[in-house]
Amino acid sequence: MKKYLLVLSIVLASSILSPFLEGNVPSTVNESTIVIALDLAHGQGAKEIENLINLSIPNAVFKVFGTYEGLESLGDEITSNALADVDVLIFGEIKTPLDPEEINAIANWLSQGNKVLWLAADSDYGGGVDVQNNINLVAEQVGTHLRVDLVSVEDPESNCGAG
Repeated sequence: MKKYLLVLSIVLASSILSPFLEGNVPSTVNESTIVIALDLAHGQGAKEIENLINLSIPNAVFKVFGTYEGLESLGDEITSNALADVDVLIFGEIKTPLDPEEINAIANWLSQGNKVLWLAADSDYGGGVDVQNNINLVAEQVGTHLRVDLVSVEDPESNCGAG
């Protein structure tokens, strides 16, 4: 289920971003480049990252908080300086809470306008409550009314066709 949600998220992100992008993938960052930063510095796994960065998104350059082979690292902490050239910031499941300074840097960055913040978490798996709390702390600080919740949709009779 997680894999399908991730693939769906990737497809959705590429279809949302693609109308705003044109041309070839740049090797350097300039004013027409979209810089997409992925957070891997707060306990997230790197599974499926390769699928995301291999999407053909024109004018997009991927960078990472934390480390991932082949991507430029923006460091292990999210700061205003590190976010200076970032257009899109993507969080998967935040397993290690962000420091208040990091959340403030994100809120200040987002308030500049023309930025995209993507917060994602599972709602009903494993250590979901901690991950939800970590995501919701960021959501609250940036002023969104959306929250990750302990919700799941279940069909005990047909189990989505599985019988």
